[in-house]
Amino acid sequence: MVRRYPILFFFITIVYLFIFFTLNVARYNALFSFEWEDEATENQIVWNTAHGNFFYQSISDGYFYGHFIPFYFILSLGYKIIPHIFMWYFLSIFGLALSSIIIYKLAYLAFDNRLKSFLIALLFLLYPPIHYIALGPIDTITFFIPLFLLSFYFFKKNKFLYFMIFIVFAISCKESVALIVIMFSIYAMLCKKEKKWSVIPLLLGLFWFTICIFYILPYLSGAEFNLKADHYQFRSLDKDTFYNSIKFIVSSPREFLALVFSKEHILLLLRLILPFCFIPLLSIVTFIGIPGFLQLLLIKGPLPNENSYYISNVVPFLFLGYIYGLDRLNIILDKFKIRESIKKRFNYFIISFSLLASGFFILGENILGQIHNDYIYDNRFSKVRNIFDPIFYEMDDDDRIAWSMIKMIPQEASVSASGDLLIPLSHRKKLLEFGFVKTEYDYFNVDYILLNKRNMYHGAGHYEEIKTTDLEKLKLLVNQGKFIILSERGDFVLLKNVNAIYRLR
Repeated sequence: MVRRYPILFFFITIVYLFIFFTLNVARYNALFSFEWEDEATENQIVWNTAHGNFFYQSISDGYFYGHFIPFYFILSLGYKIIPHIFMWYFLSIFGLALSSIIIYKLAYLAFDNRLKSFLIALLFLLYPPIHYIALGPIDTITFFIPLFLLSFYFFKKNKFLYFMIFIVFAISCKESVALIVIMFSIYAMLCKKEKKWSVIPLLLGLFWFTICIFYILPYLSGAEFNLKADHYQFRSLDKDTFYNSIKFIVSSPREFLALVFSKEHILLLLRLILPFCFIPLLSIVTFIGIPGFLQLLLIKGPLPNENSYYISNVVPFLFLGYIYGLDRLNIILDKFKIRESIKKRFNYFIISFSLLASGFFILGENILGQIHNDYIYDNRFSKVRNIFDPIFYEMDDDDRIAWSMIKMIPQEASVSASGDLLIPLSHRKKLLEFGFVKTEYDYFNVDYILLNKRNMYHGAGHYEEIKTTDLEKLKLLVNQGKFIILSERGDFVLLKNVNAIYRLR
């Protein structure tokens, strides 16, 4: 009986892993993404790293992609086994499943109660923002969740070496994590731990932050720096947007508060914290995540769907705050001499409400972001508000046509493709985006060209629109005998460079 809950939870995590991995594969097959370019680029970086071309991506022709992320190398070890984006899907979902187990362990350390720990860990798996992250575009910051939770677990167990190992892994996921590590060092001071628990993370965070924004990021190709000051965001964390954000907060506090507490941001915060009954606000550990919250709030308007993964920056602190907030609540109740039986029932009432609230949002609106208010070509997803809607995962006739052409292209061949077709083609050395405007970027200089002439932009993410002049040039190259049309069905066309040395599959 003692091990009933751990064994039951183990099987629940296996089911969770299977369901979300399967849905990600279905999304891949349906050619749907909130951000085609970024997913394809990140996948190609890891694929190339696994094949010895470290951190290179050809889609915008550079090393890394706007962020300094050594964690790509860790992911590439998995690609050594299965060199495919499916490995990324598996590892990211496995990381979330592992996170729930760590939550169980931390809750058990706090309460010494297996049932309560089981229910809180179950809440993690049912929490709708986690689903929004798990089924959104891939990004290394999602691995921050299990890595930071592991570091915090070893912090609580007083195992400094393991704590530092996972802090280093966590900080390698994205440069913005350095600010969270700095905040953690302050938390460690307040906990009155030995100096090494605060001083070393502080020095690590300051060092990583400094070298990234001043010495590394300015030299990474593919990065967008010097964002306009009216963006008020530091998601890229280059020095200029960071300076602009600090300047905005200090010099315009009224405008800053108006932005942070705008209708869109209040709604987002409520949807993040409502399932927790505001309990995380009782624990100081929640406020370690202030840099992550600012990344969500220092942006005009609602959270874009292509940035769903930025919620990963706050998820660990909401759950840690929930655990230690409940513990703090019990201390408060003790001061009022509340009976143990009543206190226990009250705890279970809160946890039950959290589970019911999460279940309610799972069935309702669990897409926390919004689409852009610009011209949309594909309106199928405009009014969809549930991340489990079959429309994201079901293949249609156009998807089948696209896949039939994708399968005709040899693995070794270089390819240029329209943005909506980049992801399944990103397991290769050279992939270009057709129509991408960049100096010395020739998307006609490839072995194969695969186009969907219909623009599939649905209000999230971005990809280059195919221009009439490009289609006219392509037609001219065909007439000149430099390219031949291998297949043309509906809006799709596959062409081969006559000088290509690769044969069809």
